[in-house]
Amino acid sequence: MSEATLNRSLTHRPLGFEAPYTHGPDERFPHFPLVGQPVSLGLTVPLNEEPAQVYCLWRLNGEIQAALPMRKLGLVPRQASLFLAVSPLNEAGLEAAVSVAREKGEEAQLCWEVGFGPFQVGDQVEYTFSTGLLENTVPITYEFSFEPRSWQKLTLTSGLGGQLYLVGQGQPLLKLNLEAAGENTFRLKLERVELGKVTLNSGQFEESLLVNGQVQLTIEGNGEQARLVIQSTSGLGGLRSATPLFEGLLTPGGQLESIRLNFSEQSADFYGLGERFDKLNQRGLTPDIRVYEQYKSQGDRTYLPIPFGFSPDGFGLYLDTSAYTRFKLPEEGPLSCEVELPGQSLDLYFFSGPPRQILDAYTRLTGKPVLPPDWIYTLWISGNEWNNQAKVMLEVKRSEEAGVPVGVVVIEAWADETTFYVFNDATYTPCDPALPLRLSDFSFPATGHWPDPKGMIDELHRRGIKVILWQIPVLKSFEEVELSMAERSLAGQKPQLDSLEQHRRDSLYAIEQGYVVRNADGTPYRNPGIWFNEAYVLDVTNPAARAWWMAKRAYLLEELGIDGYKTDGGEHLWGNDLRFHDGRRGSELINAYPRIYTQMYFDALQAANRDGVTFSRAGFAGSQNAPTHWAGDENSTFEAFRHSIVAGLSAGLSGIPFWGWDIGGFSGPLPTSELYLRATGMAAFCPIMQYHSEYNAFRPPLRDRTPWNIADQNGTPWLVEAFAKLVRLRMELLPYIQAAGRESARTGEPLMRALVLDWPDDLNCRQLEDQYLFGPAYLVAPVIQEGASSRDVYLPSGQWRDFWDGPDAPLVAGGRWLKAYSAPLLKKPVLVFEKVAD
Repeated sequence: MSEATLNRSLTHRPLGFEAPYTHGPDERFPHFPLVGQPVSLGLTVPLNEEPAQVYCLWRLNGEIQAALPMRKLGLVPRQASLFLAVSPLNEAGLEAAVSVAREKGEEAQLCWEVGFGPFQVGDQVEYTFSTGLLENTVPITYEFSFEPRSWQKLTLTSGLGGQLYLVGQGQPLLKLNLEAAGENTFRLKLERVELGKVTLNSGQFEESLLVNGQVQLTIEGNGEQARLVIQSTSGLGGLRSATPLFEGLLTPGGQLESIRLNFSEQSADFYGLGERFDKLNQRGLTPDIRVYEQYKSQGDRTYLPIPFGFSPDGFGLYLDTSAYTRFKLPEEGPLSCEVELPGQSLDLYFFSGPPRQILDAYTRLTGKPVLPPDWIYTLWISGNEWNNQAKVMLEVKRSEEAGVPVGVVVIEAWADETTFYVFNDATYTPCDPALPLRLSDFSFPATGHWPDPKGMIDELHRRGIKVILWQIPVLKSFEEVELSMAERSLAGQKPQLDSLEQHRRDSLYAIEQGYVVRNADGTPYRNPGIWFNEAYVLDVTNPAARAWWMAKRAYLLEELGIDGYKTDGGEHLWGNDLRFHDGRRGSELINAYPRIYTQMYFDALQAANRDGVTFSRAGFAGSQNAPTHWAGDENSTFEAFRHSIVAGLSAGLSGIPFWGWDIGGFSGPLPTSELYLRATGMAAFCPIMQYHSEYNAFRPPLRDRTPWNIADQNGTPWLVEAFAKLVRLRMELLPYIQAAGRESARTGEPLMRALVLDWPDDLNCRQLEDQYLFGPAYLVAPVIQEGASSRDVYLPSGQWRDFWDGPDAPLVAGGRWLKAYSAPLLKKPVLVFEKVAD
């Protein structure tokens, strides 16, 4: 072999940004290989140092293996993140791609890749990279290594005193404790045990039985054949687990990293698991529990996952953990879930009974929904380009002139885009970062964006309109702030030097005080995502950080009198080893973070005696304790409309009752007038009725989702009055909706109710995901197909009458389909039936 030296310009980051769904060009994939999995290694090298060839040098179990020549894969910018696809490499396109990268000021890099494996139990792989082959006598430092993990069956065994343990590789790994936790609820607590500290019985354990009211849970069988059985003494419904009951993901050294619970021996319909955009019934899918910001077209990703679900066949499951979890719900075969175990214990809750009882039991554990004020049921209006006082008041005025009653204005573009607690254009003297500013500290230029915020809010309140301001839980990077200041200068706008200086002081103070999330090495963590790239993330587990953060915003509540916060974001945690003030790591906070963050704002509202709400995109189990929520970013298409309905219904089945979405979508080209009116009709029978639009840099045509803008651009002047009629109908329904909201807070059942909740044994109701009950009486069937003037409607058992035809409409017996039921756009944009009491 020829001699060469290892090239230090080669970049390989085995874990990259630890992104949950994609991997970058210089990462190992998978990050933590399993036994039997092939492994891919990627690296990047600057174009100006491009080698003729790159090799992977490696050894297996200490034995040197043949060097692996790597394949030149493609071109990426130097700052490529996981969001950037690798450009296919070809002679014709390479020069052009390099030219584009350089025009953007990016130093291009080439990506190389090699694959090897799979590997077996006990293997140890060490590797490094070189631009040439080395003689065997040349000493090599193998910089990277991994040992494949493996899933292994865990046996159920008893110890002294009859205590139950799960055993793997001959060692007790987890202690099991079983107890009743409610009328139809059992808790199975798993606790790690210290290796070598437990003495096991040599014989088999006796069957374990726990009776709770009219429900009993039995652990029967032994070892790998042990199974869990839940049944009602009445014989209705139940659960019979598969075997083995538990499996463990173990390192070669025997460390337990995750468990797999095979909780049902048979496939079953399964609902809940948070806000799901793909399907209401998750059977046949593999949903995971991971808070994630998927910008539009969410598919199987979600901002608001919840590790709780149920089968209408009589059982439910809640995993009381904020760690990463994945469910496997095949069409055929056992149901299972895999749960990471970053902590010392895990509580599993099993429920028995019909869906309504299971949802009641789950919300007893995590909290009954907090009842929001009645004003949330009025129309909310918003636009991301409403960035000044005149624009906000103009849209309120146009609403009044069009006969559209408005109850809430959400102002997103109000702040300086730097501190996010100071109004844009306000002037002030930057203060000690430990201290909050007050309203009297600010001057508001008469020619600025917000010449009189207090006067504007007072006027809106006089008109009966509530005000909500947008928030985000990060401190923007200095580089991003300075760039935005430069862009303002180039656009002829005055840079906000006061805000720049205040933000600099705040950020340095927060870092110094330990108020931001940190990496494992103690350095401040910086968000690697596109949105708020490189921003510092507030450590919401630190009470002092929470108090400092909310004190900065106290004047908004106490002096300006705002009514709530749009608590956006909260999905900015990537990295299992991130460190938090309370001792937890990223693996334990990835899902809990948005719940703690939004609760911080809601608690501030309560402490200030404001009858207000938060309006959040991300969340987790328990987020019903800080209402309200919306479905996040979506396109203006009929397809997105259909998925938004599914999202609302699944959120409701997961304990999130006070939910809304952006009427007709908020992103991209305007919705058609048909889509907008169909969506408005549905939103009139939805917990929160609101429209909103994305920022478009004020480029024409205007993309506001106001009805007049859509009417003007689509040439449909009739749309404004049609919209107004539906909003006025909504106002007439307020007493009914408010009463239904109070019942939702009492029971945990949603306002927008999937039919499976009330008719679990009706196979049609199990599969319907575009019809729902709104409150106890109204059956809503939105028209969700473009160009349709009718739709098939399924009426569950009972007696029904057409809502639009009034109280004298003839009764229609349920338990059947109404085929091609007429729904003309301007008369019945949504079909509503009223259930008649027996």
